[in-house]
Amino acid sequence: FAQTSGRRILPLNMAEIYPLLDRASVAVGRLDGLSVVLPDPQLFLYMYVRKEALLSSQIEGTQSSFSDLLIYENDEVPGVPVDDVAEVSSYVAAMNHGLERLRDFPLSLRLIKEIHTILMTNARGGTKQPGEFRTTQNWIGGSRPGNARFVPPPPEYVMECLDNFEKFLHDERVKMPALIKAAVAHVQFETIHPFLDGNGRTARLFSHAYLKEIGIGSSLWSVSRGLARTSAKYKEMLAYADSDRKGDLDGRGSLSLIGLQDFCIYFLEQCIDQTEFMASLLKLTELLERIEFYCRNEASKGRMHKKAFRLLKEALIMGEFSRGNAADILDMSAASSSKIISELVSEGILTSETPKGKVRLGFPYKVLKYWLPGVYPDL
Repeated sequence: FAQTSGRRILPLNMAEIYPLLDRASVAVGRLDGLSVVLPDPQLFLYMYVRKEALLSSQIEGTQSSFSDLLIYENDEVPGVPVDDVAEVSSYVAAMNHGLERLRDFPLSLRLIKEIHTILMTNARGGTKQPGEFRTTQNWIGGSRPGNARFVPPPPEYVMECLDNFEKFLHDERVKMPALIKAAVAHVQFETIHPFLDGNGRTARLFSHAYLKEIGIGSSLWSVSRGLARTSAKYKEMLAYADSDRKGDLDGRGSLSLIGLQDFCIYFLEQCIDQTEFMASLLKLTELLERIEFYCRNEASKGRMHKKAFRLLKEALIMGEFSRGNAADILDMSAASSSKIISELVSEGILTSETPKGKVRLGFPYKVLKYWLPGVYPDL
């Protein structure tokens, strides 16, 4: 592990990392600039968090779909085993708790334990001391430590390792680019494997929360979604980072420094992939084209007024508009324009805080696969 007590910094080959790091920083900044395209981000984020929870949980073998989760949250019976959907729902609750607590509470071992407690509610492994760091040996693969694929530190060293981990997160003397620090911390947590179960999901939740805390992550993207989408590669790179050193010139203790560096590169690639993907979806011109196509299709089927797109375009470009302006936007009477707005609000496509208040663009789940293709492919 990177040790902050002696201020020793891992000698990563930054010449190989910097080009990706620069590209990732640019991509993150560009996405932040495009965030204004989301006039009502809470509706969008409600769906995005659930999609990420689904992908991350699928790494652990759950079979729930996005639609199953939405059905479950509306107290209906999903089309897969309820336990699978409940597990994904617990992930959602854990993520929301972590992000809410970060507003006035630092990311710490205490908060990680809180997140784990919620995560393991109704989840497989929920009886294995949720929210408590392990006091017995665990391992990955095999039937015992002797034939396991990976054996984490013995239980008597867990708290010492976690103490170094927490210090590493917050020690400003550690001179390391923030995204690289996040990647190293992710590997550290997975290597310690501090819980008896749920370590992978907790690590991905931690990475999202940590990037938010240091001001790089946002609610519009998550590296953990990228890790989950490339689950086979993710597991391969984690195993490589935890592999034995490859010779006298490779090592961070007994483990491979080259493996850790390659994981950092993979981590940066996922950051780039996720931010560039979301930025491409939020480009104003392309988003307007997808919304217009959707409106035309709905109008052709008699489910939407043929002029409704004008209102959605106004909401997207301006952020919000007064109901009184709708008549001019539509070139219709006040009564007719009011009826169209009411219909769009009832469908969730436009939203408003009050019955007579200004309206903003909404992102109800039924439109997401048309407006933001690729984010919610199974809707």
